Amino acid sequence: MFYRNPATAIEKSKKEKLRQANIEEACDKNLKASVHQYIAQFGYQADLSFNLVSLKSFQDMIDVTSADGPNLSAPNHEIRVSLLDKEVEYIEKLLKDHKLKWSKHGYSIMSNAWTE
Repeated sequence: MFYRNPATAIEKSKKEKLRQANIEEACDKNLKASVHQYIAQFGYQADLSFNLVSLKSFQDMIDVTSADGPNLSAPNHEIRVSLLDKEVEYIEKLLKDHKLKWSKHGYSIMSNAWTE
């Protein structure tokens, strides 16, 4: 079943109970293996960290893309422009309260420089 709302798809996956797989689900094992292989190829080609698959945001992305089904198209130039602008705006909102505290308490900038 496909869900247009990402939050609905994520909630649905959290609420599902364990049960025996039916024949359609059993046949989906090949599809799942294929999808995982494409994800792995993407990660290898983009030189991404293997740890990205353990991120909550990665699982959220999988849940939302699978909920949209075959109608989902990949983002194009919008990933550089509008989507990046939206992410910067979101991060600025997160930092707003912190920036107010900086004038009172000071601040330090730290970075994790770990690479694989």
